Amino acid sequence: MIMSMAEPPDPLPEFFDCGCPDIYHCPQAGEVECPRHSGFDVCCDAVERHIPIRVPTGRQEAP
Repeated sequence: MIMSMAEPPDPLPEFFDCGCPDIYHCPQAGEVECPRHSGFDVCCDAVERHIPIRVPTGRQEAP
């Protein structure tokens, strides 16, 4: 999956931080979403516009 190099909005919309390393902001939904946990209510076809919230570190994170 190709991720956007855009910056997330500042401030971010209010969201529950599940702690996962791969949460992202979806400009289409206007929400922060987690691919590991459901709960977001807009499924878009513009995944290339998703903006990562955390930078991956290379160490394995527990799901």
